[in-house]
Amino acid sequence: MYSAKKIVLDFDGTIFRVFTNYDLKKVARKIYGLLSDYQTTFRTDSDAFDAFGSIMNADLPAAKKRQLLRQVDEWLIEAEMEALDSGILIDGFWEFVEAAKKKKIDIAIVSNNSAACIKEFLYRSNTEYTIPVLGRIGVHPERMKPDSYMMEEMSRILKCSNDEIIYVGDNHRDYECALRFRCQFIGMTPTPAKKERLHKKAPNITTVDDFFELMQMLWG
Repeated sequence: MYSAKKIVLDFDGTIFRVFTNYDLKKVARKIYGLLSDYQTTFRTDSDAFDAFGSIMNADLPAAKKRQLLRQVDEWLIEAEMEALDSGILIDGFWEFVEAAKKKKIDIAIVSNNSAACIKEFLYRSNTEYTIPVLGRIGVHPERMKPDSYMMEEMSRILKCSNDEIIYVGDNHRDYECALRFRCQFIGMTPTPAKKERLHKKAPNITTVDDFFELMQMLWG
């Protein structure tokens, strides 16, 4: 039985499928061009977001790493902003926010996407709600999920303990982050492929297909 005073959500894949109709590989190729002169593990077929780890693991001076991290983060923010135009909202999200408000349950967002992207999404939605947001800081990729740093920061913002939070996310990084933070977790799996991938990592995870199903699970 799930119970929580606060519900923290991932963004991409959980609230909004940002890159569903966007070619993120073109950004990966751009990043590869930037990093090709340095000894990194990043390849043209890598996930664009893996660039942060590739840079951090490279044998480079700290100042050069910061420079490369800033550039990669800037390009990814640009891509996120462009992708908002063609992304897909997960069914029932705003109904879920409204229901949580009526039940006096705080909603927040913790994501490896940029805070700028998430806040732009909220702005475009003309929402009257104030939703706390924590996103990646490009020069500190070590704080990104699966590290629990952002969840710990959000618990301070929400003024609650970890056992008062349910974290809802769509991938294994989210799940591992919840384990490290020691809070409840529910998987958001709007596609069969996502459900299969998440269950391969953690077969006993509880998953839902959309926010309508999440509301039914939490509140009946």
